[in-house]
Parts: sequence; C-alpha cells; structure tokens
Amino acid sequence: MTLKHLDNLVKTRSLKEEPPDQDQIDGMIRSAKTRLTDIEVQGLSEEGRFFSAYSAAHSLALAAMRWHGYRSDNRYLVFQCLQHTVGLDNAKWRVLDKCHNLRNQIEYEGFTEIDTKLLEELMGITRELLTMVESLGPVKYNSARLFESNEGQNMSYDLAISVESVRSWSSGLVCQFCAQFTAINWRLLAQAGRDGVVSN
Repeated sequence: MTLKHLDNLVKTRSLKEEPPDQDQIDGMIRSAKTRLTDIEVQGLSEEGRFFSAYSAAHSLALAAMRWHGYRSDNRYLVFQCLQHTVGLDNAKWRVLDKCHNLRNQIEYEGFTEIDTKLLEELMGITRELLTMVESLGPVKYNSARLFESNEGQNMSYDLAISVESVRSWSSGLVCQFCAQFTAINWRLLAQAGRDGVVSN
C-alpha cells in the first residue's frame, strides 16, 4: 500500500491534506456500525438497506482517508482511494463505485430498482471494510502531522507546536499568579487577625 498516489492527488488539488482527528474517525466508524445494524431491521425495504449499506461504506472509506491525513469531498474518489488507504482489492472498490452511480440514479433520476446481487455484494464489502478500517488502530498523530511537500516541512506542524507552547506558557503564568494571589490573601488575613480586625 502506497500513499504516493494520494500525494499526487494533493498536487492536483483533488485531495486536501488535513491532520487526522481520532474523535472524528471514531465517529465515522460508529456511524457505519449503526447503519450496518439498521440493515438487519426486519421489514426494511431493499432501497432502505441499500442506502444504509452505502452510507456505511462511505463513512468507512472517508475514515480510512482521514486516518492517513487526507480529505476529499468527492465520494467517487474516496472509494477509489481505498486501494491505497486500506489495500482493498480493485474489483471491490469498483463495486462500491457502481453502488455510488446507482445511488445517484435513485436520488437524482428517480430510479427505484435495486439489484439484489449488487446489494449483497455491497453489504459484504462494507463489513469487510469495517474490519480493515478498525485494524488501522489509533491514529499516529492527533494534534498535528508532519506533512512532506515540495518545499519540505508543512507549516501546519510548526503552527500546532507554537500554539501548544503558548498554551503551556500561559497556563504556567496563570498558575503562578494564582499562587501569589493566594499567598498575599493569607498574609493580609494573618495581619488582620493580629490587629484584632477579624473576629469569630
């Protein structure tokens, strides 16, 4: 599995680099699991099962892309990149692409016929995709990612580190101020007690 292809898509502005966010990825996986559970609801129409499975597949494909530090608003591209993000077989992501086209036909052209065999393939691939995405494990960088570009290091990493440094400095300054303020209050109270100002 290589990400060189994804880097090339960034250069053509088909993809965007964006530091991975574990909470965001976890949310996408939870959403996919919910939709996979919905598929098993008794009495759900084939169209409802199709849309639930398709939405789950897209959430998982996007989660895989986000795990590697990329983002795309193009659903077709998110599915196509699965061969690079999780190593999904080309034949299987093409099934997802076929489902994407069918989804567009249903939503924009009023097409209502669902191929039962295609639906079964979609559900099977989506369950496989869930296993593959979960096997990626936690993201390797949460707050920032060191991206490589033609110029070298991406500025987003330096910015994240700078912000964190400011936060640490300001936090320490506030703690120091609080400690000094508390000490002054105790000294004033003690002096007042000695002068007879404070009484029970």
